[in-house]
Amino acid sequence: MWFAFTIGSALLWGMTNVGDSTLVKKYNLSPSTLLWVQNSISMIFLICIALLFPVQTRFAPLLMVCAVSGYLGDLFLFWILKRLEVSVVNAAWSFL
Repeated sequence: MWFAFTIGSALLWGMTNVGDSTLVKKYNLSPSTLLWVQNSISMIFLICIALLFPVQTRFAPLLMVCAVSGYLGDLFLFWILKRLEVSVVNAAWSFL
């Protein structure tokens, strides 16, 4: 089971990077527009999770700080994808 999970997660990670790279290179969009599209898709999944499970936490301020840092990380990722080929980015992430 873990082997299938590992292969599946690597496949999804690669598909996400290829999709991001295609969006960045093919369309002349600003990073904020790309992040808006990405966050809109994420919000659909988060709303579904919130409807299915009770979501109550005392860590809300920490989650907000993490969301801002994730936004800055995504801006940095799109900056990198605009300058590098996606295969180089995939190799670099695997070393982290």
